[in-house]
Amino acid sequence: MKSTLKQKQPLDINKEIQITRLHADPNMIQQHVKNLKNLFKNESDQQINQRVTQIIARDNIFNAIMNEIVHNYDITFDEQELTQLVERIKPQFQNRSDDVLREIARKIIIKSLIFQQLAKEWNVIVSDDDVKKSLDQYNLSSGEGIRQYMENLQTTEEDKKAAKAKFEGIRNVMIEEKTAAELIKRFNKVRINWEIIKKQQEEAIAKQKELQAKQQNNQGEKKA
Repeated sequence: MKSTLKQKQPLDINKEIQITRLHADPNMIQQHVKNLKNLFKNESDQQINQRVTQIIARDNIFNAIMNEIVHNYDITFDEQELTQLVERIKPQFQNRSDDVLREIARKIIIKSLIFQQLAKEWNVIVSDDDVKKSLDQYNLSSGEGIRQYMENLQTTEEDKKAAKAKFEGIRNVMIEEKTAAELIKRFNKVRINWEIIKKQQEEAIAKQKELQAKQQNNQGEKKA
């Protein structure tokens, strides 16, 4: 990457972090539900919802840690890299302003730089065999085949180059996943305060019911 990172101080893995509000994108929740129902066809809606809650909780723990450690680094953004990334992510974030897109792009670059640093520092490695095993599992679940990822199965130099790039792309994703898991494992004093969150949910439900009751009363008065 052309953007650069410099660490200012060591990470405080013993920092206690309390999460009192869960954040989740409604569109992402729907996507999680859809994906999980495809994977676990025999599970009830309650079981699927429990899995979604676990995913949301994990995402919030990860985000809380990232928000904490980002202050340990100085980031220098390459303007050309930032602009190119904004253009690439536009189709995924339609109807978002340029300022919002730039902020999303900045967060992506920050995460990538920090993960590269941590993967190197923690010696996070994904071997060729690890990638092949992952591809084999993908093949079993999807039936799409893995030939496009295997450089030695290609005949032209162009196809070999494309296959190697895809193979390395899978490796990078796996390294990122392992680094995220290691990050959560090391910052083991992050806690979700479910008692506070449950109270917030109950208050939100009560307010929603109160609003619905008012709307029904207003409609009744108009008819009268």
